[in-house]
This record gives sequence, structure tokens and C-alpha cells, in this order.
Amino acid sequence: MQAQLSLPARRGRDFTTLFWVAIAVVLVILILNPIFYLFKESFTAQGDAGGWTLMNYVEAFSNPLYYSPIVATLWISLSVGVISLVVGAALAWCVSRTDIPMASMIRNLILASFVTPPFLGAIAWIFLAGPREGWLNDIHRFVAASAGRERRRERRERDQSSDGHPQRMPSGNPGGRENGQQGRSMR
Repeated sequence: MQAQLSLPARRGRDFTTLFWVAIAVVLVILILNPIFYLFKESFTAQGDAGGWTLMNYVEAFSNPLYYSPIVATLWISLSVGVISLVVGAALAWCVSRTDIPMASMIRNLILASFVTPPFLGAIAWIFLAGPREGWLNDIHRFVAASAGRERRRERRERDQSSDGHPQRMPSGNPGGRENGQQGRSMR
């Protein structure tokens, strides 16, 4: 004889649907609302007129000042899309069709890229390329400093005459000042 197991009857109300609807409403307010106003303002005339117009788009695509940023944006977007497609297709094929080692780790890392927020990538780039504390800039400063020391040494050797004395600068305009004027002191 087998005993049948049954789940206990639910008591009270289930608020799961209400919770997901509330989350959807918050997302619509936080994401779609600003996008709507941005789209609406792109069709609104500037100034006192405030009517509907396409002149903002005409200005954006006819002013030569904007050609370079538009082309750069399209070029970067196309490049990132193609590189992502190639790398993603190769990884997907390797993980699904071959028996590469650590396939499950690769699969999990790919899934992790979907759940990490974009600001983590921005923070990573700040750590790597920040102007004062970035690791890449630290390496560049180290390499540039050693290259700068080498250039200064070569310049000193080149400026030395054969008798070991520094070469004299040609007479004329001392310090780049014109008509023999003295430079003003900076306070």
C-alpha cells in the first residue's frame, strides 16, 4: 500500500502576481518614462514656439560638426557587434559541440556577464585606465619615465662637445624674447 503525499492547502492570499506587477510598473516608470520624454523632446521646437518639428533631426544630420561623432558611433557599434558575434558564436560552438575543459565554467561566466550591472564594467575600466590610479597608466608612466631618462641621457651625450664641455647656444634672441625685452615675473 502506498501512501499518497499531498501538499498542504494554501492559506491566505498569494501576492506573487501583485509583486511582479509592481516590479513591472517600477521598471516602466524608471526606464520607459525617461525614454518617452527624450523621444518627445527630440520632436519639440526649441524656444518659445514649442511646437512639433523635425528640425532637430535635420540639424543633427546636416551639421558637419556632428558628422564625426555619428560616424564614430556607427563604426564602434558595427565593430563591437561583429566582434561580439564572432566571439560569441565561437564560444557557443565550443561549449555545445566539443568537450573542452571547463565548459561549465565558461557557460557560467557567460551567464554572469548578463547579471553584472554595466557600472561594474565602468569601475573596472577606472581601475585599469584611471588618470591617476589606473594600472595601465601606472605601467605607461613607468615605461615613459624610463624612456624619458634614456632620451635625456642621449641628449646630454649629443650636446657634449668632443672636449667634454657643453656646446654654446648660438647668440641672438635669448630665451625666445623679442627685441631684448625682459620677461615679466609671474606672481
